[in-house]
Amino acid sequence: MRSTGLWVLLMPLVGVPGGAVAGWPFSADGPRRGSVEWYEQRAADPIGQRQVVKFGKLWPVDARPMGEPAPLIHRLHHNLYWPYPYDDLDKASVQEWSDLQVLNGWQDATTFYDYHFEPESQALNRSGRERLYYLMSRVPAEFRTAYVQASMVDPSLNGLRITSVQNEAARFVGPDQTPPVLLRVATPHGTPAADVDAIFQYRRANLTPPPVLSGNTGVE
Repeated sequence: MRSTGLWVLLMPLVGVPGGAVAGWPFSADGPRRGSVEWYEQRAADPIGQRQVVKFGKLWPVDARPMGEPAPLIHRLHHNLYWPYPYDDLDKASVQEWSDLQVLNGWQDATTFYDYHFEPESQALNRSGRERLYYLMSRVPAEFRTAYVQASMVDPSLNGLRITSVQNEAARFVGPDQTPPVLLRVATPHGTPAADVDAIFQYRRANLTPPPVLSGNTGVE
């Protein structure tokens, strides 16, 4: 009887077959529970209440981390220094997305699209040259990379366009200071000015004269 009672008391510590986890000071895997290494390993555990499954239900029902509860000393640290350092992590997360938006904006501003090249020779047209001069004179150095839209119709045009940008840049600042030129799969925003002008020209050419009443209307 005494042996059975002692075994019941020791089961939470030594564990039983079937996946039970040993308690302090034993450890089934990894550093010894309660050691310095064990606390360091648990330092990044999520804070807050754990969600458990009991009687076929989730307790609590709100989304919570699952697993072993955080050590008591870690919970004390969270309560004592809240919201540090998590507010710094939140700020870093927001700054990361902001930096990505800035990078994408500069990438779009330094991309040469189909309408920046002459249709036949694939040389930079006036709009393309102005964009290249803007890139080399106004864009910050860390964003000074020229991107060329990859042609989806004829891939052989890609090399001609890259060469056109490189040659024009070399003519402007010399061959030793030309910016990198990379190919990029992209879709231009808006509508090229030539297309807009063609739409208005077509509309103007197909305008009909306003209706005019002819003859005697019978109105005195």
